[in-house]
Amino acid sequence: MPSTVAPFPVASPAPEAIPEKLRDIVKLADAKVAPEVVLALINRNETDYALNADEILLLRRRGLDEGVIAAMIRRPVEAASARIEQQIATTPAPVVTPPAPQPAPEPAPQVFAAPPALPVPTQTVVVQAPVQPVTVQYFQQSLSPYGSWIQVDDVGLCWQPTIVVSDPLWRPYYQGGRWVYSSCGWYWQSDYNWGWAAFHYGRWSRHSRHGWVWHPDTEWAPAWVSWRQSQDYFGWAPLPPGSHYRSGFGFTYQDRNVGISFGFGLGYDDFCFVPSRRFCDPSPWRH
Repeated sequence: MPSTVAPFPVASPAPEAIPEKLRDIVKLADAKVAPEVVLALINRNETDYALNADEILLLRRRGLDEGVIAAMIRRPVEAASARIEQQIATTPAPVVTPPAPQPAPEPAPQVFAAPPALPVPTQTVVVQAPVQPVTVQYFQQSLSPYGSWIQVDDVGLCWQPTIVVSDPLWRPYYQGGRWVYSSCGWYWQSDYNWGWAAFHYGRWSRHSRHGWVWHPDTEWAPAWVSWRQSQDYFGWAPLPPGSHYRSGFGFTYQDRNVGISFGFGLGYDDFCFVPSRRFCDPSPWRH
């Protein structure tokens, strides 16, 4: 009489572990709730999601809309900006002692100045160019904790901040900073730990495969941008690699002398525009 063999039991896969902060979002994603409803939930609560790579992949596996994921990624930056604005609003203005008379500095190049129609603020932040020279090797050591160094076709060695990978809507001279009027002209005051380098040295370009990348250069400026304006709006875009300024000679691009109205190969979508009355806001990207 043949023996009967019981089938080998097959273990059920363990349920996917979901962090507590994401449980409500995952429930809505599993239920195929419309993205605008999920965004409304995100905007209504006070959760600072601070998603890591594993959590982003989990939400994508659950089919959550990419726009909703991007909004969750930006949430910590928005919360930090709100805290900074609150701190600025509640902090008394400092008492500034006028500095001793100094020789008149050399005028800043026009590209660093305000658009002509923008009134110059009465309060000026004193900013001085660093005296100690920097090198590409120094940038490599200092910026490695905050991003990756990659070889980019036709540009060479570039650095890409981690936020570019996690937030596809990020762009330089946009989030995480503001414009302040300084002793050197309009200065981009960054909130990022690495902003001292990537917004005051080097140039930015947007690569079709890598996105925004930073090309190192050792010449300091309050901001390397090109300005645009209309009657009611001001705009700016990061200057690309190959653009340089020499005191007494003006601008060059790809080793050719160019005028202040030169386009530097920038397209309309490389520019950020804000209403002129919002230009000096602590978070101009909101406008």
